[in-house]
Amino acid sequence: MSVRGVILSLLVVLLCVVGRQGSAVEAEPAAGRPVLDPAQQAWLAAYGPVTFGVVEAGWPPYDSVTADGSWEGMSADYVAAIVRAVGARIREVRFPDWNAAIAALSAGQIDALASMNRTPAREAAMSFTTAYVTSRAVIVSPRDRLPPTSLDDLAGETVAMERGYATTEHLAAGYPAIRLALVADTAAALDMVASGQAAAYVGEMAAASWMIRQRGLDGLQIGAVTDLNTGALSIAVTRNLPPLTGILSAGIRALTPEQHREIRGHWLSSVGVGMLDVAQPRLDDRQADWIARHRVLTVAATRATAPLGFIDRNGSHAGIAADVLDHIATAAGFTIDLVPAESPAEARRLLYEGRVDAVASL
Repeated sequence: MSVRGVILSLLVVLLCVVGRQGSAVEAEPAAGRPVLDPAQQAWLAAYGPVTFGVVEAGWPPYDSVTADGSWEGMSADYVAAIVRAVGARIREVRFPDWNAAIAALSAGQIDALASMNRTPAREAAMSFTTAYVTSRAVIVSPRDRLPPTSLDDLAGETVAMERGYATTEHLAAGYPAIRLALVADTAAALDMVASGQAAAYVGEMAAASWMIRQRGLDGLQIGAVTDLNTGALSIAVTRNLPPLTGILSAGIRALTPEQHREIRGHWLSSVGVGMLDVAQPRLDDRQADWIARHRVLTVAATRATAPLGFIDRNGSHAGIAADVLDHIATAAGFTIDLVPAESPAEARRLLYEGRVDAVASL
């Protein structure tokens, strides 16, 4: 089995993932068909504005509050599209952090909260709409170490995670041998890994990727996709308002595949959009064995092939090929070791001499 065969197989998976971005979206309602039934329309008209909680601490790219106080992010855009579809109006109530917002929702002080994952404790206190985004939790670790291939590899290690997040609850329940260092937000958790205070971070893929890029944490790598059941983001609704859950779910079902792609594409790269509906690669036994024995893939890249794939001013691999390779590495569970080359000709020579496994953008 060669590296060429493995990469080609993973590229097929990647293309299938990107091509199926709208496949989980239910069919658009027939032309002229109301999104809500008469009873739902009457309830919404009588109720008035729906109160949504907004967390000032944020969780980009899903939620953040701008300098002028506006709510923005992927979930904010989804909520805007959903309320347009059902003809609702909203009122925003701000909270300093997620724990405060979740407590207010549980107490019936607000009506709804976006960007929410299900957990047994939450389901006892609130209801959930149809999911509008499906993602995965991944392991983030330092680039100068072999990446963990699964959560089992982190037994006995310190893992930084966000306090009160659904992923944290699921990991604590399923992997008690992992030592958790709980912090306020994703940025603080990733900083612990970057500074060597924690062996890894486990969290939602798009949020981790966004934060690593925004904060310039080039020493971190996104590794294996985990089996944690935290992938469905929904709108959580207070149990005091049963009709509202059905109304908002109807709005989610009314969104077209094009609307999903537009919202996701605004906040993620073209490859990153596929991260939200990622599929595990289907490899045969030889390919899986090759990956198990070759956890590091050496890739030559130059400064001269922008925007396809190049080394930027910070010495990082950037461009379309970089995004594709990062996605392949994430799906397959290996890491990329970048080998700088002065020119495309030198990159080819390194490949022919067997000193690298692959060349970006050849």
